[in-house]
Amino acid sequence: MLDFMRRQAQGWIVKVLFAFIVMSFALWGVGDYFSGGSTVKVAEVGGQTITQRALQNRMRSERDRLRRLLGNDFDPDPEQFQARVLRDMIRSRLLDLEAARLGLTASDRAVRQAIRQQPAFRQGGDFSNQRYRSLLGRMGMGPSDYEARTRHDLAVADLRDFVQQGTLVAAEEVWKAFRRQNERRSVRYFRLAPADFTERVQTDEQALKAYYDQHRDDFRRPAQARVRYLVLSPDALADRFDPQPGDLEAFLKDHAGRYAGGDQEVPELSEIRDRVLADWRRQQAVDRIYDRLSTFKDLLYTRDDLKAAAKEFGLSVRTSPWIPEHGDLPEGVPQAEAFRDAAFNVQAGHNSEALELGDVRFAGVHVVERRGPAVRDFSAVRDQVRRDLRRQRARELSKKAAADARDAVAAGKDIEAVAARYGAGVERVAAVTRGGMQDELPAGLGPAVFGAAEGGAGTARLGQDDRAVFRVTKVTSPARDELDDGQRRQLAAQLRRQRAQARMEALVERLHERYQVRIKAEHAGTGKS
Repeated sequence: MLDFMRRQAQGWIVKVLFAFIVMSFALWGVGDYFSGGSTVKVAEVGGQTITQRALQNRMRSERDRLRRLLGNDFDPDPEQFQARVLRDMIRSRLLDLEAARLGLTASDRAVRQAIRQQPAFRQGGDFSNQRYRSLLGRMGMGPSDYEARTRHDLAVADLRDFVQQGTLVAAEEVWKAFRRQNERRSVRYFRLAPADFTERVQTDEQALKAYYDQHRDDFRRPAQARVRYLVLSPDALADRFDPQPGDLEAFLKDHAGRYAGGDQEVPELSEIRDRVLADWRRQQAVDRIYDRLSTFKDLLYTRDDLKAAAKEFGLSVRTSPWIPEHGDLPEGVPQAEAFRDAAFNVQAGHNSEALELGDVRFAGVHVVERRGPAVRDFSAVRDQVRRDLRRQRARELSKKAAADARDAVAAGKDIEAVAARYGAGVERVAAVTRGGMQDELPAGLGPAVFGAAEGGAGTARLGQDDRAVFRVTKVTSPARDELDDGQRRQLAAQLRRQRAQARMEALVERLHERYQVRIKAEHAGTGKS
């Protein structure tokens, strides 16, 4: 069956699979697949268990990945984030089970080809067996383990591709999609922001205390922990290495491509000595870390403090400020969720295991003390209470003003006259399409504009608090002869992709029925993909 699917795909599937495999390990790591982990269940899919540790590891990997992409502004809602990650894990397990039920597998040749083309295992443009075995060893795996997982991933990916093939799109569907995309609307609108109403809000001490009493949880600080920690990293060790005669020359020769200029010429060592020396020292430090990582782990595991590990590796032990259970980590401490997790999950007075922070950095954490969440006194948060109350009342005034203005415009009042009541100016946008609304209209306004009839009025939320009041002044639909052959093919392909995705979602829904999915109560509602 797998060979049949490959013939149907005319060879392009294999090209896609490589990216699928690399992404699966880049995003999640191999721990979910090959480590035992905790036996505490969070879900069961077709008799297979998803443990609390597997879920935490997956959440940590995804959180760290998104923080690298988005920076420290990434701070998801913990419950929603956990639900999404668990949903993805259940979806993957369901596809795994279905591939196994169908007896799908990949040939030895396909497995070898997939592995040999993964960039992580290539050196100098060619597959390096030594690098392959070395990297697997660092992950605690053997070639047979990795090849088995690769064979499995190829089969699951072929299942995905097979399900998504064969979708048909009618000509009338293409025309309707074109008409929807190219419909043009002209609109007039003005903004109302809570900030415009803040000065109208009056508060007194009684109102402040009443608001504080009603929203005490808003003024609760999270649980906090204070730790001592040390970090084993290339930066901490690099300066301890000095090259012997010929070391830098050999390093430059082995890594010439790293230093080649635009003309592919490699500078002389004398021209880039400082850079080569820094890179050589870092490489020595990386090798030393991996050579002695087991010693670092043992010293953390067998001691009740960090002194032995600090002495053995010449590292300094630092004391953190209070670390919150949620929100931004304090400046100066490792910006990794694994660090926070250790602060709240390791018993006070004990060491954590070696924490992998990424970029060949490992940390050891000793938990000093923790304190639970608590509501701060009114006197300590009075100014914040006042700001929050004023902001709330300003939002209420702004919302009411937007509703009143919408009703006036809908009743036939001139939108500019209505806007003038609130000191707002009217903005005009002509002939905007759905595809262009993100560039030409404020975020949040476009969907409301395209949901209203010609001449209709409405309101839309702009961001968290601001609102827009608008009137659609003109709607223009495209003619059929505006749809050329290139656009027709492009739209048909887009519709096929959408339909293929719907087929995949339908398959996952059926797999939920075929394989029993059980989720612990605290994770209820997260099982459907």
